[in-house]
Amino acid sequence: MFPLKKPKTLNEMVFALNEWAQRLDHIPPESGDSEARRSSADEVGKLLANIRKAAWARSSDSTAQPDPEQLAALAKEVYSTDVIIPLLRNVMYLDFDARKDVTSFVAFILKRQPTVDYLQHRSTVLFPILMKQAGTPEIHRTACQVIREFARHEALCSQLMNQQCFWLFFGHIDDVEFEVATDNFSTLQEILRNYPELTARFLNRNTDYFMKCINGLILSDGYVAKRQALRLLFHLIRQQRNHKFLLAYVDSLESLKLIMDQLRCKSKNICFDAFQIFKIFVANPNKQQAILNVLIRNKRQLVEVLQSPHTLADRHENIQYQKEREYVKRKILSFPDIDTSNPAKQRTHQTHPLHQAYPPPNNHPHSQHSRSQPQPHPSAQSQRVPQ
Repeated sequence: MFPLKKPKTLNEMVFALNEWAQRLDHIPPESGDSEARRSSADEVGKLLANIRKAAWARSSDSTAQPDPEQLAALAKEVYSTDVIIPLLRNVMYLDFDARKDVTSFVAFILKRQPTVDYLQHRSTVLFPILMKQAGTPEIHRTACQVIREFARHEALCSQLMNQQCFWLFFGHIDDVEFEVATDNFSTLQEILRNYPELTARFLNRNTDYFMKCINGLILSDGYVAKRQALRLLFHLIRQQRNHKFLLAYVDSLESLKLIMDQLRCKSKNICFDAFQIFKIFVANPNKQQAILNVLIRNKRQLVEVLQSPHTLADRHENIQYQKEREYVKRKILSFPDIDTSNPAKQRTHQTHPLHQAYPPPNNHPHSQHSRSQPQPHPSAQSQRVPQ
């Protein structure tokens, strides 16, 4: 290829940016850190820095509105060249400053509504790229930042939640890399909290599979993934819009077994977060018989757990928690005792320690023995979220 002329205007800069990003696309992966790749990546970084200085870094006020004509000219060149695709696809080859400029570049062009419309038509290409990068230690931060920029717009958020690659979040959160896990969880949490109505429709369509994924995180060996999953689950089931999901969760025998098991966790914080969900199982006035049977069989152990200092989690000052704990204990004590006069019933209601009587399922989607990409609920492939 011939050397590119030095660009002077914003339009020329974006055109040149696309050319250099395309060159990165055409360098075979097996070539490694070749001179051609380093040179192309350097040029992309320089152009991003020049665009930043020319378009949005002139004002010291980061909240200042950009010049509408300048923004429109830049955005239109982005639309015509499709530079956003090769740029994001080759983020891993850019240096730290250039990656920050990529995030700023995306945020800048998203200030125009036509950009949102444009990205909707590219979402099936862009989101799989970004979601894969979100699990890559070297570039997960940039990918998650770009995803969050996209998710600030309901139409793009809807399209992401409706794609199969969305479920990769749960695998990334269960990652051994702490920063990868926390960044992905923050992104997932922001997506699920930004638009309650959108989240409610998503949960209604994918109830069973979402339960399997969130329970898989609760079952995780990682403290952060386990605790964050418990807190996110509690937030979701408290929302009135998610009432159908709440009913499905408290009717799930596997979920009850899992939450009961967390009450015996060595971490006091995990015990406390698990109790917030467990109390909903106990307080449910329309328990299924199978749920009630589990609570009856473990009545004595549950009361012991609720009375133990470990479960108090150093929260003696939390009066509301104390009241709830006493209510749950009284409710459990009100359940009928096991009928010891009938040997058959006694065998049926045999009492065991919680973690032995109800071992956690070993087929959750993110166990160490099952790292395959999760498959969404069938309805997620056949339906689209209403706009």
